[in-house]
Amino acid sequence: MLISTINNIVCKCALGRKYGEASVGNFKELARKVMIYLTTFVVGDYFPSLSWIDVLSGKIGKIKDTFQALDGFFDQVIEERLALKKMENNQLKKKVFVDILLQLQEDGMLGFEFSNNDIKGLLMVFSLLSLSFCFIYNFTS
Repeated sequence: MLISTINNIVCKCALGRKYGEASVGNFKELARKVMIYLTTFVVGDYFPSLSWIDVLSGKIGKIKDTFQALDGFFDQVIEERLALKKMENNQLKKKVFVDILLQLQEDGMLGFEFSNNDIKGLLMVFSLLSLSFCFIYNFTS
């Protein structure tokens, strides 16, 4: 129940709506997989000459597939927020984290190119850091 609640809060604050089991982009499941893969022992990290073992075991393929799915999920979120902004004539009632990042990208006042990949990276860090506290709590209690 705690994990579900934190997932809902993080999704509402960062992405603008809840992404649970019933949604098309199952953020909760993707985040769980990412947390597992971030803590998985990968031989190539410690012994680079033996990284072929990870490829052969299928770990690298699973990790790449999961991160590509997460990348696609964040692309979908960005597209949804841009479409919502167009529907409401550039005046969203409540801005969330992704809206602020998109506004920074649109204004171009940062002094460097701020691409969608940068936005997706920040969303990933924000979302996964928030959820990692939940998983840590879940495993330690």
